[in-house]
Amino acid sequence: MKSRISNSWYGSDIISMKDFCRADINVVNDLALRIQKERKDRKAFYRKQLQGKVVGSLFLEDSTRTRISHRQAAYMVGADWQDGIYGSEGSSVKKGESTKDCWRVFTGYDHEVTVMRHPLEGAARWAAEVSSKAVVNDRAHGIIRERMSIVNGGDGANQHPTQVFVDLFTILNALGGIDKLNIGLVGDIKHSRVANSWFSIAAEIDAKLHLGYPQGFEPSQDVLDYLKNDQGVEYATYHNIVDVLSNVDVAIILRPQLERMRPDEQAMFKGEWVVSRKLLEKNSKTIDLDKLVLMHPLPRNKNSLEITKDVDDMKCAWYFQQESFGPSVRAALFSLIAGSIGKRFSRIVQPSIEEYSGTFVQKEFDSSQKDRKSYKVGRIDGNGVVIDRLPEGTAKKLVQLLEITDVPEYTGSRLHSGKLGKKDLVKYDGLLELDEERLSIISLLAPEATINYIRDGKLQSKFRYELGRMIGNIAQCSNPSCITRPEHNEHTPSRFYVEDKNNHVLRCYYCDKLTKPTEQNPLVIKKAS
Repeated sequence: MKSRISNSWYGSDIISMKDFCRADINVVNDLALRIQKERKDRKAFYRKQLQGKVVGSLFLEDSTRTRISHRQAAYMVGADWQDGIYGSEGSSVKKGESTKDCWRVFTGYDHEVTVMRHPLEGAARWAAEVSSKAVVNDRAHGIIRERMSIVNGGDGANQHPTQVFVDLFTILNALGGIDKLNIGLVGDIKHSRVANSWFSIAAEIDAKLHLGYPQGFEPSQDVLDYLKNDQGVEYATYHNIVDVLSNVDVAIILRPQLERMRPDEQAMFKGEWVVSRKLLEKNSKTIDLDKLVLMHPLPRNKNSLEITKDVDDMKCAWYFQQESFGPSVRAALFSLIAGSIGKRFSRIVQPSIEEYSGTFVQKEFDSSQKDRKSYKVGRIDGNGVVIDRLPEGTAKKLVQLLEITDVPEYTGSRLHSGKLGKKDLVKYDGLLELDEERLSIISLLAPEATINYIRDGKLQSKFRYELGRMIGNIAQCSNPSCITRPEHNEHTPSRFYVEDKNNHVLRCYYCDKLTKPTEQNPLVIKKAS
């Protein structure tokens, strides 16, 4: 389970299901049950939770249900709803405005909450960061305002947390509980933000996941490894829809994300993955139609790519009820993050990790030979830095990445090494020390490299630098849909959790995808700023 600390719901964000735990789900479900029960009562407790406050919308990707459901929820809790952007067409984004500028402007409109949807993964996490920095910047100008909370209505194929809160509430209503269930995710898992959100929360309700998909639409191996090794979630995979439906309590049918598919992928989505009345009744001996809960986040493709319309009036069909619960669940979330009731509830959050500082692993050296650094080619008579034990062929690349131009540098290639056989070496004559950004770049490129500080021609210290738990803007995320990628021109600096220091396995802070270097796809290291 996730490491947690207590915090207030009030003023927080709804970004990813990875940020929540079982206790949080209970708080949302309990409040949503009260709201749902009193939904027709105009004097209900929740009606004035956000009175006098504004909920804005910033949808840079198409939406109907999600946007309208959040708008209805805002009205239910007494907020004013401000339609901001709906689709990039006709917006300032179409004129070339960055999404960062767009979010920064919204913070100046004194919205307490903004619901957003964006085509790039990690955009919601970036928006929350912009919101926090905007408050600090405004205070420096004498403007005092509360931080704007961000609700993620979908960031590319990454996360859709409010939808999964609605799913969990629907399961509670249908089955009376949410724990230790067999949950099926069926269809286009590869492109589904709903599936990714479920992967992030399944462990918290002790669910077993049953993953059914056409060939080519499976989750990545990184996702499966994450479920098994990081989350301890039991899962099974299927290539036949009947087998999935025969083994689950709940089946969440996923829409083919045609807008995220290549043309050849669209042609691969075959009809044998359609749920029809005929299929259900034909296999009723193995599919328990009295107990099965059939769900779908909607919209459903009208060409019957997921569920045929003759299923709609069957007992197992819960997807329209699921949709109707959306405003109550989202009203509960609004009340918690921006209403007075949110100050009464603790949200259990992950402790912040801001450990960018690495570790200096000191290396022993013979003090009687302090003045011999190093091997003729590395000798420095005054002050300087020698970067030694570089893999053969990396010296010139390292010089380009470090971008140290105010002192002369020397590179040595294919030098003899007793341990490495051949090695490279870089020295900077006159440089006193390296900052942590450049030390991190060296560690990413050559983890075993040693850094030698020379003072007055003698070796003063010798060490190897190990990365901290996080690194900043020195590497590129391998996910082409991440908002930090340079081709999107959003000027979002990358940040990573360091998952494996020795093998340079990084997890993007924004899109949550792993970057795992291989010979075919080496890690892209950025130049020092």
